[in-house]
Amino acid sequence: MEFTPLFDEPKKTSENEITLAHVKMLEDTIRKKPEYWLWSHRRWKHEKPGAD
Repeated sequence: MEFTPLFDEPKKTSENEITLAHVKMLEDTIRKKPEYWLWSHRRWKHEKPGAD
């Protein structure tokens, strides 16, 4: 695990700036090493017939 500060003074950032920087960093990391990314979202949710 690696911790990287995004800003020297986070309280002086504009709205959403920290979130956007974090998402960009995460995206770059996943693109460099996609084999380490675990996707656990149920993308296709199927209901069993008669499950009303």
